[in-house]
Amino acid sequence: MRYYQLQTATSFSFYESSVNVEDYASRLSFLKYSGGSVFDKNLFSYPYIDKFFAKNNLKPIYGLKVFLGYKEEVFEGQLIVKSEEGYLDLVKLFNMGKEVYSLEDFEKSQYNKQQLRATDKVDKDAEVYKLVTGEDWTIVVDLSEELYNKMQDRISEDRKNGKET
Repeated sequence: MRYYQLQTATSFSFYESSVNVEDYASRLSFLKYSGGSVFDKNLFSYPYIDKFFAKNNLKPIYGLKVFLGYKEEVFEGQLIVKSEEGYLDLVKLFNMGKEVYSLEDFEKSQYNKQQLRATDKVDKDAEVYKLVTGEDWTIVVDLSEELYNKMQDRISEDRKNGKET
């Protein structure tokens, strides 16, 4: 079928849905759909969509449910990913961490497009990887100011007590 249901949320939309991505993909395939969509309130289901939709030869449509504010009104909307750049824009938007987004959040002038990937092409099904030989690693974690301050207090307390951090 060429019809896609655009309101499907998965169990990754906590407390809103119990749809399991693997079961959803299997059911779409069984019903002869050519693809399906997922519109959660976060991006956590995307790796599972990739895996289970590919396993069932389905084309995925990625989306994000958001609340949009205009003047005094708030509406629920759905953003659809149509390209890799659109996906990256969606990630940037999601990482703002807002509960309600305004029109200003969608201004393209705020985004700086930066080419982060190699332009070399590889053959289909070729293994692609980057060998890391260094010992230095950096992990970046986005924290709220409140959590950051709590962690700093705990680190200070541990240092006072002679604990290694």
